[in-house]
Amino acid sequence: MARRRIFISHSAHRDPSALPVLHQLEAKLKSLNQDYTVLLDHSTLRPGEDWRSALDIWCGACDAAILLVTPDSMQAEYCSYEWSILSYRKARSQNFNILPVYYGATPEDLRGKPHQISEIQGVVFSTIEACWPKIEAWLGKVVTNQDPTSKQAYLLANLLRKELQDPNQRQLDNALSKSNLELADWEPLEDRWEQFAFLLVGLGVPKAVLPLAPLAWAFNGKQDSWKDVLDLVACSWIDNRSALRLEARTCGPCGDRAVALNTEEPRTARLYVVKASSSPPSNSWCTVEVAGVAADLEMLKSQIEVSLAHALHVETSPVDRPALARRLRNKEMAGRPIVVLLGTKGLDQAWLAELRQHFASVTFFLLSGTDRPALTGVEWIEPDLSPNFEVTFWDDYENSKDALDIL
Repeated sequence: MARRRIFISHSAHRDPSALPVLHQLEAKLKSLNQDYTVLLDHSTLRPGEDWRSALDIWCGACDAAILLVTPDSMQAEYCSYEWSILSYRKARSQNFNILPVYYGATPEDLRGKPHQISEIQGVVFSTIEACWPKIEAWLGKVVTNQDPTSKQAYLLANLLRKELQDPNQRQLDNALSKSNLELADWEPLEDRWEQFAFLLVGLGVPKAVLPLAPLAWAFNGKQDSWKDVLDLVACSWIDNRSALRLEARTCGPCGDRAVALNTEEPRTARLYVVKASSSPPSNSWCTVEVAGVAADLEMLKSQIEVSLAHALHVETSPVDRPALARRLRNKEMAGRPIVVLLGTKGLDQAWLAELRQHFASVTFFLLSGTDRPALTGVEWIEPDLSPNFEVTFWDDYENSKDALDIL
């Protein structure tokens, strides 16, 4: 049986009184090293850092999670973020288990919070020794799981392994020597390329540039594959809740496929699609960008029709409607979603209802900017993007692309 991965969520580095408890818990888990790998952050996460990428990979790669609930962790922004992602995973999968372990806190202290951790049976304790039998019994229920982050890392590992052809892993060692990464610090898997991929995803853009740069030579003449590598790293900050919600909508009932995000950037929406599709970016679901909302509904329908025809290689002057209908039907049959990126400016409920009925098989991904129009039947992707996040992210992305000589 593969070693099961246990993630410990904590804020002990901000709360010295909880640090000995964390060390005891880690030691106890590591004493069972034939069965479990411990995923634990030994660094201090600071405001302003790109900690979403790191947290998403830890929360996504684990098979189960122990939450060390202390007065400080209840106030820590990153702990709330972790708990929300983990509780969402639990809500979607009966096989995913969470154990809240309360130290200086009780379930009542978390009552009414959006992550609903207080509803999960936990352990209130004064020492790890006292509650260890309950923790050990809980560990016996842990089974292996997989989520979009794991799939993302596997895709990345396979791309690197395929192009590098590095049986002795000397190129991998060289890549690691150019950075401060150490595989032994965090080992969710036995395969070293997969370990390396998990670490890259955890770093995000632009920190992944240093370990990636020595590998660029292997992608000479394969710019699409090299860009796939960067894009898989780039979508690491998109949490699993977002990817799973988008997947559920795009693969759900026809006519019920609409999501929205507070962005104006189609390329941001495309990263969400990449994460949800669990495919290499160059082979992910088809995305169709519509320039803007037209003066009337019929004109907007025409814009969408032309954009779909162009993306699906159907005659556009005029649109060959029977051929377009056939291509859309065949894509639906093959389970290959079509996502239309559309701004919400000027879009009302009546127009949206008509569009969803007319283009029932496509998913409308609505880009709302800072506005959040009241549109019913639309799944809003949470959490909202913070102000200026996209400006910084895409600056970093373009700089990373240039540093890696991706044209």
